[in-house]
Amino acid sequence: MNEQRCRCPKSCGCGHGGGQIWVNKDVVPPPIEEPSAPPKKLELARPEYFSSGVIAAVTKKITDLAAANGASEEDLKIYVHDIWPERQRQHEKWGEQNHADGTGAKGDNEIAAVTKKITDLAAANGALTWRMILEEEVSEAFAETDEAKLRAELVQVAAVAQAWVAALDRRTQARLDALH
Repeated sequence: MNEQRCRCPKSCGCGHGGGQIWVNKDVVPPPIEEPSAPPKKLELARPEYFSSGVIAAVTKKITDLAAANGASEEDLKIYVHDIWPERQRQHEKWGEQNHADGTGAKGDNEIAAVTKKITDLAAANGALTWRMILEEEVSEAFAETDEAKLRAELVQVAAVAQAWVAALDRRTQARLDALH
């Protein structure tokens, strides 16, 4: 079995608690099937919902696919441990949401252009921050009216947010490693 200690400094609400042994942390839930009847309540992606055989098989399949496509183990952990359960909580709270996009308002293109210039200038001067990068991507998404292009921009927003989370996790782990 692949036993690991949780890297959380204390219980983070993830269900396994800080420093406790947790088996197969790289759990990936099976895909959600499209229901033919009204949707069932979705369960959070936690290890206790799956047999060890299912966990091992799904983890191996996802890890192999991710490795073949250049995804890092770090990104998989963030998705499985943080993003997937959050999406489940949102679905449980709000159900399927279908709102208007609300993008392409007057001034959005100008704001996107300004945030791009600020980000480029900060990058050129070694002063770039995650906030600047995310703000640029969000402003570009807000300016977009074409659905295909909006989707691409939102994927970029999600990728930057996940990269930022990974950077926070690396910083936290470095601080914890420095204590030991």
